[in-house]
Amino acid sequence: MGELKTVLIQQLPHKEYFAQCKNTKDVLVQFEKLLCDWEEEISKEHKKSYWTDEPERSIVGRVLEYLDCFLKNNCFENADRELCKTLFGRRHVGYVMHRLKNSYYQNRKNDGFSDPLEGLKHIFADEEYREILYLSMADYYKVYHGWFQDNQEAIEYLCKFYPKQMPLNKGKEERIAAGLYPHVLLAGDSHDVGFAFQGISMIEKYFKYLNPRIVKRVLKSYERYRLENNPVHRHQVYSIISNSRIKNKAAYKFFYIDGLLLGKMINRLLYLNMEEESGGEYEYEYFSDTSFQEPWIVVRRKADQAPYVYWKLEGNMRMILMQENQSGVSRIFTMEEKQQQIILRYDGRTEILGIQLDDWVANRYFSDTLENSLAEFLNKQQRNGQKKQPDFKFSYVYLNHYRGLWEQKLSFDHRYDFDQKEKKLEKTKESPYSEKFYGKNVYSLSCIVGENGRGKTSIVDFLRNRFFKIKALVDQKQLGYSSQTPYFKEDQHDLL
Repeated sequence: MGELKTVLIQQLPHKEYFAQCKNTKDVLVQFEKLLCDWEEEISKEHKKSYWTDEPERSIVGRVLEYLDCFLKNNCFENADRELCKTLFGRRHVGYVMHRLKNSYYQNRKNDGFSDPLEGLKHIFADEEYREILYLSMADYYKVYHGWFQDNQEAIEYLCKFYPKQMPLNKGKEERIAAGLYPHVLLAGDSHDVGFAFQGISMIEKYFKYLNPRIVKRVLKSYERYRLENNPVHRHQVYSIISNSRIKNKAAYKFFYIDGLLLGKMINRLLYLNMEEESGGEYEYEYFSDTSFQEPWIVVRRKADQAPYVYWKLEGNMRMILMQENQSGVSRIFTMEEKQQQIILRYDGRTEILGIQLDDWVANRYFSDTLENSLAEFLNKQQRNGQKKQPDFKFSYVYLNHYRGLWEQKLSFDHRYDFDQKEKKLEKTKESPYSEKFYGKNVYSLSCIVGENGRGKTSIVDFLRNRFFKIKALVDQKQLGYSSQTPYFKEDQHDLL
């Protein structure tokens, strides 16, 4: 105890916490109080007008120092069990212990530790400790998103260190998925700008370690619009399905990619004009801004917002389009995957489409050829003679209270400015640049410059996500033009 106390007081910060400690238990109790104070610091930091992930990284560094000291002095070996469980339940402790374990078992010294940490064997050999540490690490990754290398590390750690013998329940599944999903969402490959370029390879390498129930929970976390409009997210889902231990991979690929995109096309062909035809009694659900854990509603009754037409999942990934009527609920359309084929059934007729297991880009579901074929199958007229809408362009973005960005102005063509006092967008005088300033194929050129952790990626994420939302709204005729001025159908600005 004497040597430990000397190290705590002379070599580590916050010596005031440990000055009166008489034994190892006192030290661990004070360390738990110190962790509480650090977490309170982070909470206060997040309330400021601008914040970054730097406090989280700083606390991780401090926890590394303390745990190194405790492990080398065998503080946990005979410590009070309930106290250890409390400490191991702290998210920074859970993460750091796994980081040390990763370094130890791979015989690396990246963390600056000169001696093998034998105390880790004792801790991780205990099933209860191992489970608590793993779940607290999941809590850490739910809060801390970090840089792209952190996203890749999160996928690796949460998969590779998953305790195989841990009994699962709904609460544990949700905690693990909540820690994993934000990082999977940023996984990409070397061609994907704005994504972790080794993220897909991390999924391919490590998702096999996860219990299939957790994998399914991660898949259900996806919002439909992401998969509808961004092939990178479809690549993520395809990689998860292909490299995990879930069975019937063709059925899952159909449900999360092929069936979703086909369903979007069918919704539009069958119900897009229903509002006008019903005299305003019903409204089309223009934007699938919901996850797979929520119902996929196509049409609502305006009077009470109750679902009128919706997709229902039945049996082994069979998707059924249901419609309420006076006599009850009837089946309108059915599609399912069988032997790597998609079977469509409508009004007594059947259509068969092939399914390509390795096709995550799924471009054919955006083609006029397939839509016209489906329209013929549904006895709808083919699309033709549609008036081409003018191109949409980003002109000005004002971000406030968004991922730590406050009152951030971004002008892409110098045509608008935001009056913070009046809270309105104002058109400026003529832009100093002509439309051909950057050449005939480039409308504008903007650079986002800043230090690491200052919000560059957050801005790109915002622009990318809003671009695909706008695209979906245009496709669904919820956003259009009148005399070259964009408008929303009814008051739907919150959709963006």
